[in-house]
Formats: sequence, structure tokens, C-alpha cells
Amino acid sequence: MGSERNLPWALSFRSSEGFILLVVSAALFTDTLVYGVIVPIVPVALKDRAGVPSADVQKWVSILLATYGATFLVGSPLFGYFADRSKSRRMPFVIGLAAMILATSFFLIGRSPGLFIAARAMQGLSGGAVGAVGMALAVDSVPQDRIGQAMGYVSLALTWGVLFGPIVGGVMFTKAGYYAAFAVPIALLCVDIILRFLMIEKKGKLSQTHIRSEVESTQVSDNVSPRSASSRTQSLGSDSEETVDEESPLLQRSDNEASQQASTKTLIIYHLLKDSRILVNLFATVIQSIVWTAFETTLPLFVMDKFGWAPSKVGILFLIFSLPCLFGVFIGKGADLWGSRVFGTLGFVLAAPPLILLRLVQHNTTGHQVLLGALLVIIGFGITDVQVITMTEISHAVDQLEESDPVLFSGPSAMGQGYALYNMAFATGQLLGPIIGGFVITSVGWAGMNLTLGIICFASAIPMALLCGGPIMSKKGKKKARDLSGGAEAYEP
Repeated sequence: MGSERNLPWALSFRSSEGFILLVVSAALFTDTLVYGVIVPIVPVALKDRAGVPSADVQKWVSILLATYGATFLVGSPLFGYFADRSKSRRMPFVIGLAAMILATSFFLIGRSPGLFIAARAMQGLSGGAVGAVGMALAVDSVPQDRIGQAMGYVSLALTWGVLFGPIVGGVMFTKAGYYAAFAVPIALLCVDIILRFLMIEKKGKLSQTHIRSEVESTQVSDNVSPRSASSRTQSLGSDSEETVDEESPLLQRSDNEASQQASTKTLIIYHLLKDSRILVNLFATVIQSIVWTAFETTLPLFVMDKFGWAPSKVGILFLIFSLPCLFGVFIGKGADLWGSRVFGTLGFVLAAPPLILLRLVQHNTTGHQVLLGALLVIIGFGITDVQVITMTEISHAVDQLEESDPVLFSGPSAMGQGYALYNMAFATGQLLGPIIGGFVITSVGWAGMNLTLGIICFASAIPMALLCGGPIMSKKGKKKARDLSGGAEAYEP
């Protein structure tokens, strides 16, 4: 019975698929909610707390968003590489939490543009850690045929954070003041701290059945020798004579394995970037990020100027924009069953027309306000579709590469670096979105900006139709193969 005491308490539950998805979803929800809380109140905070002149507010809003994108872009590959090479993904996950706590503290005490910039920078690092490490953790824990469904839940958490963030920020700021707007984020951070430290990761997509059987095998009876018990404990993944502890993943990597792959793993990102399936989904991620951040930059000021709305109403408008995230799980299930190509293409095709039609919103009337809300719902559905598909496709593409070249991709998984690339693509969009939203609108106006975004979405549907789920045609042949995403057809040489 001694080896039973060496196992962490509630190991089966704390390493289960459901609990790990809960921890990852909670982390993403908290991260995006804290990010979104400041969106509707930052124009007012810059003027009242930081002393920025009214004429310069739009410029500083764009600078803050671009700062987040820049640190997100830098932090993602660092955390992704660290997560793949370290013994446990939990440590970089916790480091990201520390960055989020710093960001919240800077916002609370901030009374200068410099502190607001520092807060957004810490948020970018936190987002890089949560995005790259969190999604890799989720993929590690879910069977291949349910990746789309899992990414639907992850996307739901992401979007709910973005959805409720502006509402919490706008309503609490209007009703109770600046500091009260951060009461909910602080409470969620406390819950997030507990969940991240409770989680025990499992490497290599161990099934829950396997984990349960391994745990049961360690519960030795009195007639089993200590030597035998020790051997069984090591089967849970220790690479030495140490038993499983709170910091140990359930399946660790051997030192020999790591050393044999040291020279090739430095080229992994390069090989990932050579894959057309990964590239098209990174491109789609950039585009959907541009659309989202362009609205974050321009929509609050547009409705404040056009309709005379307070920050609380701006938050409700973002709620309307985010409502389609409720369908993310169904989109993921559809991708698991029928493949990603049709869903990825449909997302851009659906978003383009309402983006162009936003030029019709010109007057402060009830009809134009309703039209704005209706168009934002359709755009939000298209963007949610693209987000779920790209998150799902990154996992399938990395798995496909690892299976196609088991020598190069042996040893540590490349999934963390795959999602680091996804984060970098999203961050690139966050850098470009404020430029398109903040500076193009000053040149060509609201109508011209949305026409540009609509044309970009129409054009983006073409590469998604050709390459999402794998190229339609192979250069060397037409041998059909079932796609890993669950139904789409690809062709192998």
C-alpha cells in the first residue's frame, strides 16, 4: 500500500480529459475577459486617468492594441518552444498566469500611457502562454476524432471572455467606477490560480482508460514486493526511479530521446511552415484577427460619435457581435464528421457581404442601430466559424506531419510550436487590425474600411477552398486518403 501514497490525490480526476479542458477553457476565458474589460473604457481612461488629449485618444487606442499584438507575437514562440522541450507544460502555463496578474495590477494603478502600455504588454505575454500551451494541453488530452468538438469548447471560452469582458467593463465602469470594473477579473484570477495548480497533465494523448488501469496497477497488495511496486509506479511515466508527483506529467520523455532529437528539433518550426495545410490556416487566422481587432479599434468610437452611446451600450454591442460563438461546438462537431474545407470556406463567404453592407449604417436612427446589430451577428458567425476551423486544423496538420515523418518528428511533440505559430498568426492580425481600423478609417472613412475588410474576406475564401484540410490535388497523383480532420478528402503522392 506504500506506492498508493506516492500518487497525487485525485489523480484520475485531475488528469482527466474533462478537467483539463475545463482548466484550459477557464484560463482562456479569464485571459480574454481581462483583455476585453478595458476595451470600452480605455478611451475614457486615457483621457481622465492618463491625461491624453481627446484628439490623440484614437492614436493611443491603436498603440495599446498593437502593443498587445507585438508581445503576443514574441511570447508565443518562446512559450511554445518551452512547452515542447520542458518536462511539463504546466510550468509555462503558470508563468502566463503570473503575467496576467501583473497586467491587472498595472491597469489598476495606471495613471499614465506608459503603465497602460506595460499592462497590455503583460497581457500579450499571458495570451501567448495560454494560447500556445493551453491549446497544446487540450489536444494532448482529447482523442483525434473529437479535436473539432474540443476546439469548439475552447473557442466558446475564448469568445465568451471577449463577449463578457466589454460588458463587465462597460457596465461596471458606468455604474460603480474604474476600480469596480476589475472586481470580476480579480475573482476569476483567483479561481484560475487554483485550477492551474490542481491540474495534472497527461502527455502523448493517454486515454483515460489507460490512466485508470495504470493507477490501479500501482495499488499493490501486501504480497507484492517493493521492487515490483516501484517498477509499476515508473510505468506511469517517470524517466528515473522517482515516482509520480504533483509536477510530473503522466508520460515523460526519456533523456536519451531528447538528446537524440536535439539537433533536429531546432528546425521543427521551419518544417511546420513548409506545410501548405498549416500555412493556409495561419493565413486565415491572420484575416479573422484583422477583422476582430479592426472592430475593437473603431466600433466603440464609431457608435459613441454616431449614436451618442455610453460605454455600457458599447459593451452590449460587443455581446451581439459575439453571440454566434454559441454555435462553435456544433461547427467543431461538423468539422469532425464532414471535414474542415467546406466550413472554413463558408466562414469567409458568410462574413464578406455584411462587412460591405456596414457602409449603410450612417444615421442615428433605430432602424440603422438594428441594422448594425444584425450585420454584426452575421459577421460574428462567419468569424467564429473560421476560428474553430483554424484551431482544429492546426492540430490535425501537426499530427499528419508527425505521422508522415516519424524520424524528424520523433521525441517531443511539436504541438506547442504548432499552436505558437497559430498565436503568432493571430498576433500578426492584431498588429495589422489597428492599422487598418485606426488609420485607414481616418483616410477612407467607415464605409471604405469595411469595404476593404469585405473584399479581403471574399479573397480569403479561395485558398481555404483549395487547401483547408489538405490540398485538393497532389502534384504527383490522385490517390485518395481519408483526412485526419474527419471526412475531408486529401490526395497523397
